[in-house]
Amino acid sequence: MQKKQSNLSIIILTHNNENCIDECIYSIDKYVNIKNTEIIIVDNNSTDKTISLLNKFKKNNTKFKIKIIKNKTNLGVAKGRNIGLKKATGKFILFLDSDTIMVDDSIKIGINFLKKNKDIGIVVPKMFYKNLEIQDNIRYYPTIKRKIKLGFDGIKRKFIKSTNINTNDYLEMRDKVIFEVDYGIGAYTLMKDLVVKKIGFYDEKIFYGPEDADYCLRAKLNGFKTYYNGNINIIHERQRLAHKKIFSKMTYYHIKGLIYYFHKHRKNRNL
Repeated sequence: MQKKQSNLSIIILTHNNENCIDECIYSIDKYVNIKNTEIIIVDNNSTDKTISLLNKFKKNNTKFKIKIIKNKTNLGVAKGRNIGLKKATGKFILFLDSDTIMVDDSIKIGINFLKKNKDIGIVVPKMFYKNLEIQDNIRYYPTIKRKIKLGFDGIKRKFIKSTNINTNDYLEMRDKVIFEVDYGIGAYTLMKDLVVKKIGFYDEKIFYGPEDADYCLRAKLNGFKTYYNGNINIIHERQRLAHKKIFSKMTYYHIKGLIYYFHKHRKNRNL
């Protein structure tokens, strides 16, 4: 982290997102009104119009300090985020997926929440699909048993069309607005820069999943809690599409990352 700080650094990772990046960045322009905010966009070698759209936004925008970093290859999630983190100067860091859309200025609620609670390092929001259906974005730490069960449940839901299978975590807590969680998916993750200074960067041995669980667990082991705050809102639509295929290249990377995660944290959790 650099010595001269911004108030907020927004880090967005992109890869062939011409169909959604406009909505993301222009919603930030509309709703983020925090002085001295920087936007750092790390592109994982897009081959579509993503970069041209970003350059157009940068050229026409005078509200934010904008940095666009183009990687020569797809470096994955953890490496991509770390490139952004190393350029970030914010007291608070917000990771956004390129398929997210801000709907209000509730990011201020998240920042004030973190300011008031010294032991809380990371906060995740209430997440919606575009049809306003609530998305399952808060999770328990993954374990081998849980992953096997979720895999079988997913197959049952796809082929048996059962409506009695519910894989959502923290169901017993959903009537509460604010509570501690193990972790949240990284489509929207707001954290203090103190977390990065204490535990370092994302584990680059994880290309895609479960880098978010790993980071929040490391934060927990170093005294920083992760909380869900239902007063913060974000739309995240395309995450649902990633689950249509039972097996894909990204599924392979996810399974590989899980095996690494289980081995890495075998002494910390009952994995």
